[in-house]
Amino acid sequence: MKSILSPPPSFCFDKNAWDISSLNEKWVKWKQSYEIYSKACEIDKKPVEIQETVHKSKLLVGLCLYKYSVLGSAEQPEGTCLSLIQSYNMISCIYKKMLTTYLIVFLKSLEKYLEYVFKGNLKDYDETFNLAKKIMKIVGLRMTLNDTKFARMGWNLLFWFNFMNVVVSVILESTNMFLMASVGTFLDLFTMMPCVGYLIVVLSKAYRIKCYRSVFENLVYEPRDMWPKGNITEEEHKIITDALGRLRLVMKVYVFCNALLANIFSVPPLISWIESRTDHEKQPILPFFYWLPFDPFVGYRYEIMFVIQTFHCFLAAGFMLSGDLLFVVFLSHITTHFSLLAIRIKKLLFVPTDDQLIKSYPLAIYSKLLAKNNDNENSHDLKEKEQMLNEEFISIIHQHRALIRLSGDVENMYTFSLLVNFLNSSIIICFCLFCCAFIEKWSEVTYKLFFVTAIMQTWMLCWYGQQLLDTSTGVAEALYNCGWYLASKKLKKSILIMIHRSQKRVYITTYGFSIISLESYSTILKTSWSYFTLLINMYKG
Repeated sequence: MKSILSPPPSFCFDKNAWDISSLNEKWVKWKQSYEIYSKACEIDKKPVEIQETVHKSKLLVGLCLYKYSVLGSAEQPEGTCLSLIQSYNMISCIYKKMLTTYLIVFLKSLEKYLEYVFKGNLKDYDETFNLAKKIMKIVGLRMTLNDTKFARMGWNLLFWFNFMNVVVSVILESTNMFLMASVGTFLDLFTMMPCVGYLIVVLSKAYRIKCYRSVFENLVYEPRDMWPKGNITEEEHKIITDALGRLRLVMKVYVFCNALLANIFSVPPLISWIESRTDHEKQPILPFFYWLPFDPFVGYRYEIMFVIQTFHCFLAAGFMLSGDLLFVVFLSHITTHFSLLAIRIKKLLFVPTDDQLIKSYPLAIYSKLLAKNNDNENSHDLKEKEQMLNEEFISIIHQHRALIRLSGDVENMYTFSLLVNFLNSSIIICFCLFCCAFIEKWSEVTYKLFFVTAIMQTWMLCWYGQQLLDTSTGVAEALYNCGWYLASKKLKKSILIMIHRSQKRVYITTYGFSIISLESYSTILKTSWSYFTLLINMYKG
Protein backbone atom coordinates (compact mmCIF):
# COMPACT_ATOMS: atom_id res chain seq x y z
CA MET A 1 0.00 0.00 0.00
CA LYS A 2 1.39 3.34 -1.00
CA SER A 3 1.33 6.29 1.38
CA ILE A 4 0.08 9.73 0.40
CA LEU A 5 1.91 11.35 3.34
CA SER A 6 4.29 14.13 2.26
CA PRO A 7 7.97 13.66 3.13
CA PRO A 8 9.36 15.79 5.99
CA PRO A 9 10.96 19.10 5.01
CA SER A 10 14.71 19.25 4.57
CA PHE A 11 16.68 19.61 7.78
CA CYS A 12 18.35 23.02 7.80
CA PHE A 13 19.69 25.37 10.40
CA ASP A 14 18.14 28.59 11.57
CA LYS A 15 20.74 31.36 11.73
CA ASN A 16 18.94 32.76 14.74
CA ALA A 17 19.63 29.61 16.76
CA TRP A 18 21.65 30.54 19.83
CA ASP A 19 22.76 27.28 21.38
CA ILE A 20 23.20 23.58 20.79
CA SER A 21 20.14 22.69 22.90
CA SER A 22 17.76 24.44 20.49
CA LEU A 23 19.53 22.75 17.59
CA ASN A 24 19.13 19.37 19.25
CA GLU A 25 15.42 20.02 19.86
CA LYS A 26 14.95 20.77 16.18
CA TRP A 27 16.83 17.60 15.25
CA VAL A 28 14.57 15.48 17.51
CA LYS A 29 11.44 16.89 15.85
CA TRP A 30 12.87 16.27 12.37
CA LYS A 31 13.83 12.71 13.33
CA GLN A 32 10.32 11.99 14.63
CA SER A 33 8.72 13.26 11.41
CA TYR A 34 11.21 11.20 9.41
CA GLU A 35 10.29 8.05 11.35
CA ILE A 36 6.57 8.72 10.83
CA TYR A 37 7.18 9.06 7.12
CA SER A 38 9.21 5.83 7.07
CA LYS A 39 6.38 3.93 8.75
CA ALA A 40 3.82 5.40 6.39
CA CYS A 41 5.96 4.29 3.45
CA GLU A 42 6.23 0.84 5.03
CA ILE A 43 10.02 0.82 4.97
CA ASP A 44 9.95 -2.34 7.12
CA LYS A 45 8.39 -4.24 4.23
CA LYS A 46 11.07 -3.15 1.79
CA PRO A 47 14.08 -5.36 1.05
CA VAL A 48 16.66 -5.66 3.81
CA GLU A 49 19.27 -3.75 1.84
CA ILE A 50 17.00 -0.71 1.55
CA GLN A 51 16.03 -0.85 5.24
CA GLU A 52 19.65 -0.93 6.38
CA THR A 53 20.66 1.90 4.08
CA VAL A 54 17.76 4.15 5.12
CA HIS A 55 18.40 3.64 8.82
CA LYS A 56 22.13 4.06 8.27
CA SER A 57 21.45 7.34 6.45
CA LYS A 58 19.40 8.67 9.38
CA LEU A 59 22.19 7.66 11.75
CA LEU A 60 24.80 9.40 9.61
CA VAL A 61 22.77 12.61 9.70
CA GLY A 62 22.75 12.44 13.49
CA LEU A 63 26.47 11.71 13.59
CA CYS A 64 27.19 14.65 11.31
CA LEU A 65 25.08 16.85 13.57
CA TYR A 66 27.16 15.80 16.57
CA LYS A 67 30.44 15.98 14.68
CA TYR A 68 30.00 19.49 13.34
CA SER A 69 27.99 21.22 16.06
CA VAL A 70 29.57 19.66 19.17
CA LEU A 71 33.03 18.42 18.21
CA GLY A 72 33.66 21.20 15.70
CA SER A 73 35.18 18.96 13.02
CA ALA A 74 37.41 20.71 10.49
CA GLU A 75 36.46 18.37 7.60
CA GLN A 76 34.86 19.88 4.54
CA PRO A 77 31.12 19.04 4.37
CA GLU A 78 31.28 18.51 0.61
CA GLY A 79 33.68 15.58 1.05
CA THR A 80 31.44 14.06 3.69
CA CYS A 81 28.45 14.43 1.36
CA LEU A 82 30.19 12.57 -1.43
CA SER A 83 31.22 9.69 0.86
CA LEU A 84 27.66 9.40 2.14
CA ILE A 85 26.14 9.53 -1.32
CA GLN A 86 28.37 6.69 -2.48
CA SER A 87 26.81 4.45 0.16
CA TYR A 88 23.35 4.99 -1.30
CA ASN A 89 23.92 3.08 -4.53
CA MET A 90 21.69 0.21 -3.39
CA ILE A 91 18.71 2.46 -2.78
CA SER A 92 16.07 3.05 -5.37
CA CYS A 93 16.25 6.37 -7.18
CA ILE A 94 13.36 7.93 -5.21
CA TYR A 95 14.91 7.25 -1.78
CA LYS A 96 18.43 8.06 -2.94
CA LYS A 97 17.35 11.43 -4.27
CA MET A 98 15.37 12.29 -1.15
CA LEU A 99 18.14 11.35 1.32
CA THR A 100 20.87 12.94 -0.77
CA THR A 101 18.93 16.21 -0.84
CA TYR A 102 18.49 16.07 2.92
CA LEU A 103 22.18 15.55 3.54
CA ILE A 104 23.39 18.25 1.14
CA VAL A 105 21.04 20.87 2.57
CA PHE A 106 21.84 19.73 6.07
CA LEU A 107 25.62 19.89 5.75
CA LYS A 108 25.76 23.17 3.87
CA SER A 109 23.38 24.89 6.26
CA LEU A 110 25.31 23.42 9.19
CA GLU A 111 28.53 24.93 7.88
CA LYS A 112 26.90 28.36 7.82
CA TYR A 113 25.48 27.74 11.27
CA LEU A 114 28.92 26.99 12.67
CA GLU A 115 30.36 30.17 11.18
CA TYR A 116 27.64 32.47 12.53
CA VAL A 117 25.66 31.18 15.45
CA PHE A 118 25.12 34.60 17.06
CA LYS A 119 23.77 38.00 16.12
CA GLY A 120 24.58 41.47 17.39
CA ASN A 121 21.63 43.09 19.14
CA LEU A 122 21.22 46.82 19.74
CA LYS A 123 18.74 46.05 22.50
CA ASP A 124 21.62 44.72 24.63
CA TYR A 125 23.45 48.00 24.15
CA ASP A 126 20.44 50.18 24.96
CA GLU A 127 19.62 48.22 28.11
CA THR A 128 22.98 49.11 29.68
CA PHE A 129 21.79 52.72 30.04
CA ASN A 130 18.40 51.90 31.58
CA LEU A 131 19.56 51.93 35.20
CA ALA A 132 21.51 55.18 34.81
CA LYS A 133 18.58 56.87 33.03
CA LYS A 134 16.14 55.90 35.78
CA ILE A 135 18.37 57.43 38.44
CA MET A 136 19.04 60.51 36.30
CA LYS A 137 15.31 61.04 35.84
CA ILE A 138 14.82 61.16 39.61
CA VAL A 139 17.41 63.94 40.07
CA GLY A 140 16.20 65.89 37.00
CA LEU A 141 18.86 64.95 34.44
CA ARG A 142 17.65 64.18 30.92
CA MET A 143 19.63 62.59 28.10
CA THR A 144 18.83 61.20 24.63
CA LEU A 145 15.23 62.41 24.94
CA ASN A 146 13.50 65.02 22.76
CA ASP A 147 11.39 67.01 25.21
CA THR A 148 9.07 69.82 24.31
CA LYS A 149 9.95 73.38 25.26
CA PHE A 150 7.77 73.38 28.37
CA ALA A 151 8.86 69.90 29.40
CA ARG A 152 12.49 70.93 29.04
CA MET A 153 11.82 73.99 31.18
CA GLY A 154 10.21 71.84 33.86
CA TRP A 155 13.12 69.36 33.92
CA ASN A 156 15.63 72.23 34.11
CA LEU A 157 13.80 73.71 37.08
CA LEU A 158 13.78 70.31 38.79
CA PHE A 159 17.50 69.81 38.23
CA TRP A 160 18.57 73.24 39.46
CA PHE A 161 16.28 72.90 42.47
CA ASN A 162 17.94 69.60 43.36
CA PHE A 163 21.39 70.97 42.58
CA MET A 164 20.90 74.01 44.84
CA ASN A 165 19.70 71.71 47.62
CA VAL A 166 23.02 69.88 47.47
CA VAL A 167 24.86 73.23 47.41
CA VAL A 168 22.98 74.28 50.55
CA SER A 169 23.89 71.02 52.26
CA VAL A 170 27.59 71.57 51.39
CA ILE A 171 27.48 75.11 52.81
CA LEU A 172 25.74 74.08 56.05
CA GLU A 173 27.95 71.04 56.58
CA SER A 174 31.16 72.95 55.80
CA THR A 175 30.19 75.84 58.09
CA ASN A 176 29.58 73.47 60.96
CA MET A 177 32.87 71.69 60.23
CA PHE A 178 34.90 74.92 60.35
CA LEU A 179 33.18 76.00 63.55
CA MET A 180 33.88 72.61 65.05
CA ALA A 181 37.53 72.89 64.06
CA SER A 182 37.91 75.99 66.24
CA VAL A 183 35.85 74.97 69.28
CA GLY A 184 35.13 71.25 68.93
CA THR A 185 37.16 68.13 69.45
CA PHE A 186 39.44 66.26 67.07
CA LEU A 187 36.91 63.43 66.71
CA ASP A 188 33.97 65.72 65.95
CA LEU A 189 35.89 67.23 63.05
CA PHE A 190 36.76 63.87 61.53
CA THR A 191 33.19 62.61 61.53
CA MET A 192 32.13 65.43 59.18
CA MET A 193 35.00 65.54 56.67
CA PRO A 194 34.02 62.43 54.62
CA CYS A 195 30.52 63.79 53.98
CA VAL A 196 31.78 67.24 52.88
CA GLY A 197 34.24 65.68 50.43
CA TYR A 198 31.55 63.38 49.06
CA LEU A 199 29.21 66.32 48.39
CA ILE A 200 31.92 68.31 46.55
CA VAL A 201 32.50 65.37 44.18
CA VAL A 202 28.74 65.07 43.64
CA LEU A 203 28.43 68.72 42.59
CA SER A 204 31.33 68.53 40.13
CA LYS A 205 29.91 65.46 38.35
CA ALA A 206 26.32 66.71 38.21
CA TYR A 207 27.37 70.07 36.79
CA ARG A 208 29.34 68.50 33.91
CA ILE A 209 26.48 66.20 32.92
CA LYS A 210 24.04 69.10 32.81
CA CYS A 211 26.20 71.66 31.03
CA TYR A 212 27.69 69.25 28.43
CA ARG A 213 24.62 67.22 27.58
CA SER A 214 25.41 67.13 23.84
CA VAL A 215 28.81 65.54 24.49
CA PHE A 216 27.29 62.89 26.75
CA GLU A 217 24.59 62.14 24.17
CA ASN A 218 27.24 61.67 21.49
CA LEU A 219 29.01 59.21 23.81
CA VAL A 220 25.76 57.23 23.74
CA TYR A 221 24.91 57.45 20.05
CA GLU A 222 28.29 57.02 18.34
CA PRO A 223 29.30 53.73 20.04
CA ARG A 224 25.75 52.57 19.34
CA ASP A 225 26.27 53.10 15.61
CA MET A 226 29.42 50.93 15.83
CA TRP A 227 27.65 48.14 17.72
CA PRO A 228 27.50 44.82 15.77
CA LYS A 229 24.07 44.40 14.18
CA GLY A 230 24.46 41.38 11.91
CA ASN A 231 25.97 37.95 12.28
CA ILE A 232 28.94 37.71 14.61
CA THR A 233 31.35 34.91 15.40
CA GLU A 234 31.48 33.02 18.67
CA GLU A 235 34.62 34.90 19.77
CA GLU A 236 32.96 38.26 19.21
CA HIS A 237 29.85 37.07 21.00
CA LYS A 238 31.93 35.98 23.98
CA ILE A 239 33.62 39.38 24.22
CA ILE A 240 30.27 41.18 24.13
CA THR A 241 28.48 38.90 26.60
CA ASP A 242 31.39 38.94 29.06
CA ALA A 243 31.58 42.74 28.95
CA LEU A 244 27.81 43.20 29.34
CA GLY A 245 27.54 40.61 32.12
CA ARG A 246 30.41 42.19 34.03
CA LEU A 247 28.94 45.66 33.56
CA ARG A 248 25.51 44.64 34.84
CA LEU A 249 27.00 43.02 37.92
CA VAL A 250 29.23 45.99 38.78
CA MET A 251 26.37 48.48 38.35
CA LYS A 252 23.94 46.49 40.48
CA VAL A 253 26.42 45.99 43.32
CA TYR A 254 27.46 49.65 43.26
CA VAL A 255 23.85 50.90 43.29
CA PHE A 256 23.02 48.51 46.13
CA CYS A 257 25.95 49.77 48.23
CA ASN A 258 25.00 53.41 47.72
CA ALA A 259 21.33 52.77 48.46
CA LEU A 260 22.24 50.83 51.59
CA LEU A 261 24.61 53.61 52.68
CA ALA A 262 21.89 56.26 52.28
CA ASN A 263 19.45 54.14 54.28
CA ILE A 264 21.97 53.54 57.07
CA PHE A 265 22.44 57.30 57.47
CA SER A 266 18.66 57.82 57.60
CA VAL A 267 17.31 54.87 59.58
CA PRO A 268 19.13 55.38 62.95
CA PRO A 269 17.79 58.96 63.34
CA LEU A 270 14.31 57.67 62.57
CA ILE A 271 14.66 55.00 65.26
CA SER A 272 15.93 57.62 67.74
CA TRP A 273 12.92 59.82 66.98
CA ILE A 274 10.54 56.91 67.67
CA GLU A 275 12.32 56.17 70.94
CA SER A 276 12.15 59.84 71.96
CA ARG A 277 8.39 59.70 71.51
CA THR A 278 8.09 56.83 73.96
CA ASP A 279 10.86 57.96 76.31
CA HIS A 280 11.03 61.76 76.63
CA GLU A 281 14.43 61.64 78.31
CA LYS A 282 16.08 60.40 75.11
CA GLN A 283 17.26 63.05 72.67
CA PRO A 284 16.69 62.37 68.92
CA ILE A 285 19.59 62.77 66.48
CA LEU A 286 19.82 64.13 62.96
CA PRO A 287 21.44 62.26 60.05
CA PHE A 288 24.06 64.97 59.41
CA PHE A 289 25.80 67.81 61.24
CA TYR A 290 24.33 70.97 59.69
CA TRP A 291 24.98 74.43 61.04
CA LEU A 292 21.55 75.87 61.85
CA PRO A 293 20.68 79.30 63.27
CA PHE A 294 17.95 77.76 65.42
CA ASP A 295 17.43 74.82 67.73
CA PRO A 296 16.18 71.92 65.53
CA PHE A 297 14.80 69.98 68.51
CA VAL A 298 12.09 72.48 69.42
CA GLY A 299 8.53 71.77 68.33
CA TYR A 300 8.16 70.24 64.90
CA ARG A 301 11.49 71.54 63.63
CA TYR A 302 13.14 68.16 64.09
CA GLU A 303 10.67 66.39 61.78
CA ILE A 304 11.14 69.06 59.11
CA MET A 305 14.94 68.95 59.32
CA PHE A 306 14.95 65.15 59.29
CA VAL A 307 12.95 65.10 56.05
CA ILE A 308 15.18 67.76 54.47
CA GLN A 309 18.43 66.01 55.41
CA THR A 310 17.13 62.64 54.25
CA PHE A 311 16.11 64.25 50.97
CA HIS A 312 19.61 65.74 50.61
CA CYS A 313 21.17 62.35 51.36
CA PHE A 314 19.33 60.44 48.64
CA LEU A 315 19.71 63.37 46.24
CA ALA A 316 23.49 63.35 46.63
CA ALA A 317 23.56 59.58 46.15
CA GLY A 318 21.49 59.96 42.96
CA PHE A 319 23.87 62.54 41.48
CA MET A 320 26.90 60.42 42.36
CA LEU A 321 25.36 57.29 40.84
CA SER A 322 24.41 59.14 37.65
CA GLY A 323 27.97 60.28 37.01
CA ASP A 324 29.69 57.04 37.99
CA LEU A 325 27.32 54.74 36.10
CA LEU A 326 27.64 56.74 32.91
CA PHE A 327 31.43 56.68 33.26
CA VAL A 328 31.67 52.90 33.57
CA VAL A 329 29.11 52.31 30.79
CA PHE A 330 31.01 54.60 28.41
CA LEU A 331 34.35 52.94 29.14
CA SER A 332 32.83 49.45 29.00
CA HIS A 333 31.50 50.05 25.48
CA ILE A 334 34.67 51.76 24.26
CA THR A 335 36.86 48.91 25.53
CA THR A 336 34.47 46.37 23.99
CA HIS A 337 34.80 48.12 20.63
CA PHE A 338 38.60 48.10 20.95
CA SER A 339 38.47 44.31 21.50
CA LEU A 340 36.10 43.80 18.55
CA LEU A 341 38.35 45.97 16.39
CA ALA A 342 41.31 43.74 17.27
CA ILE A 343 39.39 40.67 16.07
CA ARG A 344 38.40 42.50 12.88
CA ILE A 345 42.07 43.31 12.22
CA LYS A 346 43.15 39.68 12.76
CA LYS A 347 40.75 38.63 10.00
CA LEU A 348 42.01 41.30 7.59
CA LEU A 349 44.42 39.20 5.51
CA PHE A 350 44.21 35.62 4.30
CA VAL A 351 47.35 33.56 5.04
CA PRO A 352 47.45 30.02 3.59
CA THR A 353 48.49 27.20 5.90
CA ASP A 354 51.76 25.41 5.26
CA ASP A 355 54.60 23.76 7.18
CA GLN A 356 55.34 27.00 9.04
CA LEU A 357 51.73 28.04 9.71
CA ILE A 358 49.94 24.97 11.01
CA LYS A 359 46.16 24.77 11.29
CA SER A 360 46.02 25.08 15.07
CA TYR A 361 47.71 28.52 15.16
CA PRO A 362 45.41 31.54 15.72
CA LEU A 363 46.41 33.15 12.43
CA ALA A 364 45.49 29.98 10.55
CA ILE A 365 42.10 29.82 12.30
CA TYR A 366 41.30 33.44 11.36
CA SER A 367 42.48 32.81 7.79
CA LYS A 368 40.19 29.80 7.51
CA LEU A 369 37.25 31.86 8.72
CA LEU A 370 38.16 34.62 6.27
CA ALA A 371 38.24 32.10 3.40
CA LYS A 372 34.78 30.78 4.35
CA ASN A 373 33.34 34.28 4.42
CA ASN A 374 34.70 35.01 0.96
CA ASP A 375 33.36 32.14 -1.15
CA ASN A 376 33.63 34.22 -4.30
CA GLU A 377 37.21 35.31 -3.60
CA ASN A 378 38.55 33.63 -6.73
CA SER A 379 36.09 35.59 -8.88
CA HIS A 380 37.89 38.89 -8.21
CA ASP A 381 41.10 39.95 -9.88
CA LEU A 382 44.09 41.26 -7.97
CA LYS A 383 43.14 44.93 -8.37
CA GLU A 384 39.66 44.37 -7.02
CA LYS A 385 41.02 42.40 -4.08
CA GLU A 386 43.54 45.12 -3.33
CA GLN A 387 40.85 47.80 -3.50
CA MET A 388 38.53 45.84 -1.20
CA LEU A 389 41.39 45.31 1.25
CA ASN A 390 42.29 49.01 1.24
CA GLU A 391 38.67 50.00 1.82
CA GLU A 392 38.42 47.60 4.76
CA PHE A 393 41.63 48.94 6.27
CA ILE A 394 40.46 52.55 5.85
CA SER A 395 37.25 51.61 7.66
CA ILE A 396 39.35 50.10 10.47
CA ILE A 397 41.41 53.31 10.72
CA HIS A 398 38.27 55.45 10.94
CA GLN A 399 36.85 53.28 13.70
CA HIS A 400 40.14 53.37 15.61
CA ARG A 401 40.31 57.16 15.39
CA ALA A 402 36.68 57.42 16.51
CA LEU A 403 37.35 55.28 19.59
CA ILE A 404 40.39 57.42 20.48
CA ARG A 405 38.28 60.57 20.11
CA LEU A 406 35.47 59.13 22.25
CA SER A 407 38.01 58.25 24.94
CA GLY A 408 39.19 61.86 24.79
CA ASP A 409 35.60 63.05 25.28
CA VAL A 410 35.27 60.90 28.40
CA GLU A 411 38.59 62.35 29.59
CA ASN A 412 37.39 65.94 29.07
CA MET A 413 34.07 65.36 30.80
CA TYR A 414 35.42 63.56 33.88
CA THR A 415 39.03 64.62 34.33
CA PHE A 416 38.42 67.37 36.93
CA SER A 417 35.76 65.46 38.85
CA LEU A 418 38.07 62.43 38.91
CA LEU A 419 40.86 64.56 40.34
CA VAL A 420 38.56 65.75 43.13
CA ASN A 421 37.21 62.22 43.50
CA PHE A 422 40.62 60.60 43.90
CA LEU A 423 41.96 63.27 46.24
CA ASN A 424 38.83 62.93 48.30
CA SER A 425 38.91 59.12 48.16
CA SER A 426 42.27 58.99 49.95
CA ILE A 427 40.90 61.27 52.67
CA ILE A 428 37.53 59.50 52.89
CA ILE A 429 39.12 56.05 53.16
CA CYS A 430 41.54 57.34 55.80
CA PHE A 431 38.84 59.08 57.87
CA CYS A 432 36.43 56.15 57.57
CA LEU A 433 39.15 53.81 58.85
CA PHE A 434 39.80 56.19 61.73
CA CYS A 435 36.09 56.44 62.59
CA CYS A 436 35.73 52.64 62.42
CA ALA A 437 38.71 52.16 64.74
CA PHE A 438 38.16 54.89 67.35
CA ILE A 439 34.64 56.33 67.10
CA GLU A 440 32.17 53.66 66.00
CA LYS A 441 31.35 50.65 68.10
CA TRP A 442 31.86 47.23 66.52
CA SER A 443 28.08 46.80 66.33
CA GLU A 444 27.66 50.01 64.29
CA VAL A 445 28.09 49.87 60.52
CA THR A 446 27.65 53.43 59.19
CA TYR A 447 31.29 54.32 58.56
CA LYS A 448 32.18 50.70 57.81
CA LEU A 449 29.73 50.73 54.91
CA PHE A 450 30.95 54.19 53.91
CA PHE A 451 34.45 52.72 53.75
CA VAL A 452 33.32 49.74 51.63
CA THR A 453 31.43 52.02 49.22
CA ALA A 454 34.44 54.34 48.82
CA ILE A 455 36.74 51.37 48.20
CA MET A 456 34.39 49.88 45.63
CA GLN A 457 33.83 53.17 43.80
CA THR A 458 37.57 53.79 43.48
CA TRP A 459 38.19 50.21 42.32
CA MET A 460 35.38 50.43 39.75
CA LEU A 461 36.75 53.60 38.18
CA CYS A 462 40.35 52.33 38.18
CA TRP A 463 39.47 48.88 36.83
CA TYR A 464 37.69 50.27 33.77
CA GLY A 465 40.55 52.71 33.29
CA GLN A 466 42.91 49.71 33.24
CA GLN A 467 40.66 47.97 30.71
CA LEU A 468 40.96 50.98 28.42
CA LEU A 469 44.75 50.82 28.66
CA ASP A 470 44.88 47.10 27.88
CA THR A 471 42.39 46.99 25.00
CA SER A 472 43.81 50.06 23.27
CA THR A 473 47.31 48.55 23.14
CA GLY A 474 45.79 45.23 22.06
CA VAL A 475 45.09 46.82 18.66
CA ALA A 476 48.84 47.06 18.02
CA GLU A 477 49.26 43.36 18.82
CA ALA A 478 46.41 42.46 16.47
CA LEU A 479 48.01 44.47 13.66
CA TYR A 480 51.33 42.66 14.13
CA ASN A 481 49.58 39.26 14.11
CA CYS A 482 47.37 39.86 11.06
CA GLY A 483 49.69 38.45 8.37
CA TRP A 484 50.88 41.88 7.23
CA TYR A 485 53.87 40.36 5.41
CA LEU A 486 51.55 39.18 2.61
CA ALA A 487 50.07 42.65 2.05
CA SER A 488 51.12 45.13 -0.62
CA LYS A 489 53.89 47.62 0.03
CA LYS A 490 51.41 50.48 0.38
CA LEU A 491 49.31 48.59 2.89
CA LYS A 492 52.40 47.55 4.85
CA LYS A 493 53.31 51.21 5.34
CA SER A 494 49.78 52.00 6.52
CA ILE A 495 49.83 49.08 8.95
CA LEU A 496 53.22 50.22 10.29
CA ILE A 497 51.91 53.74 10.92
CA MET A 498 48.83 52.38 12.69
CA ILE A 499 51.01 50.08 14.83
CA HIS A 500 53.03 53.08 15.99
CA ARG A 501 49.84 54.97 16.89
CA SER A 502 48.29 51.94 18.61
CA GLN A 503 51.35 51.48 20.80
CA LYS A 504 50.55 54.86 22.35
CA ARG A 505 48.18 54.00 25.16
CA VAL A 506 44.70 55.51 25.36
CA TYR A 507 43.85 56.46 28.93
CA ILE A 508 41.88 58.70 31.28
CA THR A 509 43.73 61.02 33.64
CA THR A 510 42.97 62.96 36.80
CA TYR A 511 43.41 66.40 35.23
CA GLY A 512 46.82 65.30 33.90
CA PHE A 513 48.27 64.40 37.30
CA SER A 514 47.93 60.60 37.10
CA ILE A 515 46.58 57.87 34.83
CA ILE A 516 43.51 56.02 36.06
CA SER A 517 44.53 52.38 36.35
CA LEU A 518 44.93 49.63 38.92
CA GLU A 519 48.34 51.09 39.69
CA SER A 520 46.73 54.36 40.74
CA TYR A 521 44.23 52.35 42.81
CA SER A 522 47.08 50.77 44.76
CA THR A 523 48.62 54.23 45.18
CA ILE A 524 45.39 55.55 46.69
CA LEU A 525 45.23 52.67 49.15
CA LYS A 526 48.87 53.16 50.16
CA THR A 527 48.33 56.89 50.62
CA SER A 528 45.19 56.30 52.69
CA TRP A 529 47.02 53.85 54.93
CA SER A 530 49.87 56.32 55.42
CA TYR A 531 47.39 59.03 56.42
CA PHE A 532 45.67 56.58 58.74
CA THR A 533 48.87 55.64 60.59
CA LEU A 534 49.77 59.35 60.88
CA LEU A 535 46.36 60.13 62.38
CA ILE A 536 46.71 57.30 64.88
CA ASN A 537 50.05 58.69 66.07
CA MET A 538 48.60 62.19 66.33
CA TYR A 539 45.51 60.95 68.18
CA LYS A 540 47.46 58.84 70.66
CA GLY A 541 50.07 61.54 71.11
